[in-house]
Amino acid sequence: MKIFSSLFFILFYILGPKAFAQNPPTTKQAAAPKTAAPAAPPGAAAGAVQGQWGTVKTDNALVYDQPDFDAATLMYLPAGQKIRISKKSFGSYFKFYRVKVSQNKIGYITTIDVIPERAAPSERVAVAKDGKPIKKKKRSKQANGKPTIGKYPPVKAFILTKYMGIFLGNLKYQETIPGVNSTETLFVYGLKLTGPHTFVSLPTDFNFIIHYGAPSYYNTFSTIKASGFAMLIDWLALFPFLDKPNSSFYIGLGPLLDYSSFQFGTTSGISSSTEITLGLSAEIGYGMKLGTNWAARAEYKFMWERANYTSYGLAIQNRF
Repeated sequence: MKIFSSLFFILFYILGPKAFAQNPPTTKQAAAPKTAAPAAPPGAAAGAVQGQWGTVKTDNALVYDQPDFDAATLMYLPAGQKIRISKKSFGSYFKFYRVKVSQNKIGYITTIDVIPERAAPSERVAVAKDGKPIKKKKRSKQANGKPTIGKYPPVKAFILTKYMGIFLGNLKYQETIPGVNSTETLFVYGLKLTGPHTFVSLPTDFNFIIHYGAPSYYNTFSTIKASGFAMLIDWLALFPFLDKPNSSFYIGLGPLLDYSSFQFGTTSGISSSTEITLGLSAEIGYGMKLGTNWAARAEYKFMWERANYTSYGLAIQNRF
């Protein structure tokens, strides 16, 4: 009996620890620390990045510091590049997407330079043979070897560039003088300022045109050679259509001021006719860039006040 007890004790001593290791107590299992789940590789989930994907459709598309065309230029993007943009647009009159320029810098790109995409492209991370992700090199230069940040002059879309220059054209001028055919086409010239932020943030067209000398119909009843001038000032808000980076068709609408002063002779002496009237001006025009700093415009205009006018002409302008 003692021998059997001793043999049983020896077997328990040998087999007991192994059984204990294979079947640990439940209290030990509850106390064991839990292993954290492995982290997902960077970029593996599209939902981790807020916004949407877009494709740049304009070569050398500008990225601004603020949603404003007069803000500082941060960089230029080539056509065809895919970028991550915000779903929401920013800006008052012209709209911009928010785009990430660097790790700590946000920029803004106009919506006309980007085509949004519904489905995001694959965000898989390239992995080397050793299992580590391959980091892509940052593109700091374009194909022509020039840096993409801070080296190009600020170039804006044509309709968003400020120009100033001279206007030459014809004005079909009309007055109401009893017994006289008081309609004549006059040669006019003057100053034209076009673009945003000339007076307000919207793209506008400001015109100051003048004809020096009295219309010839005054000489049909004047005892002396008639003299004087006709001056028209209008300020139109521009609405582009068929808009391109280097050219634009547009329409304009705004107030008109007509001031005229003519002197002529009568049997009783020298008389004068002075009038100041307000009206409405509307135009349809086409403009295009001529190189980096020059532009040409052609326009046809309708003017309504005490009489209805039409005019047409050309303008040569310089960027300012």
